[in-house]
Amino acid sequence: MNNYKPSLLVANVFDPISRDESAIISLYESIADLGFYASLETRVIHDPAINRAFSELSLKQGWSITYWLTSNLNAEKLSLGDSNPAKRQAAVDFTKSLIAQASQGNAKYIGLCSGKHVHAIEDEYQAFKHSLQELLRFCASSPVELLIEPLDAYADKRFILGNETRVTQLYQDLQADNPHQLPLLCIDTAHIALNHDPIIPYMQHLGKYANRIHFANAVLDPDDPYFGDKHLPFNTTGFLDDTEIKTLFSASQSIVFNTPEVYLTCEIRSRLEDEMWSTEGKCRQLLQRLLNENT
Repeated sequence: MNNYKPSLLVANVFDPISRDESAIISLYESIADLGFYASLETRVIHDPAINRAFSELSLKQGWSITYWLTSNLNAEKLSLGDSNPAKRQAAVDFTKSLIAQASQGNAKYIGLCSGKHVHAIEDEYQAFKHSLQELLRFCASSPVELLIEPLDAYADKRFILGNETRVTQLYQDLQADNPHQLPLLCIDTAHIALNHDPIIPYMQHLGKYANRIHFANAVLDPDDPYFGDKHLPFNTTGFLDDTEIKTLFSASQSIVFNTPEVYLTCEIRSRLEDEMWSTEGKCRQLLQRLLNENT
């Protein structure tokens, strides 16, 4: 039986303040007071003193910490899939520096994405694969594990690593190079749907590499103004509602994932500071219902 654990995607649910390091420890202390989450998925903390305080708090709480580096790379206009060798290496070196920094904040997982498809897709795919191989070697002697999230290849993100076929190819190529150095996989329902892949067969095929599921909603109609990966609430517009989530969760229970612990996350972005805790409450209630169903 999978050991499901509730995870909070801080960078989305608390997006309005998630970059404000002066307020972040107070936020994390409030999250700790809930006594619910086993995992936090968040942003790298740059201030050394705040980073140490967060490390101490996360150790005390027993949280599994995942740092997603996508926004850091985007802010520097860097891509791990850049077909320009010098720019690709700059992205790799910058990522290594962030991994070292995150390690001071009790990081267990480092989350990465491939970068946007801009030029020749095969060249970009090879570039991302080489970047990932170098980063896997870099992390091999540390307690930090790499985690990749394929985004949509055809909608608004248009990333290099997207659909099931491409993800399968990547794992086959990495296994051929070194079967003992593979990244973990984040299963994101919105990206899978936007790539026109059926979600349950995708999970059944690639779940052996995964250690988490992001329940994420998306509008799939290209003519709709909300089309794409907008981190929308559930049960509104889009394909993901409580019934679909229950179906997907039920299907996941028969899948053998990469790790005994499988982290469950609701990927909903708060647009306003006033709605953050309401969004968190809805996520927590949904995750609690799923965990109750698994007992």
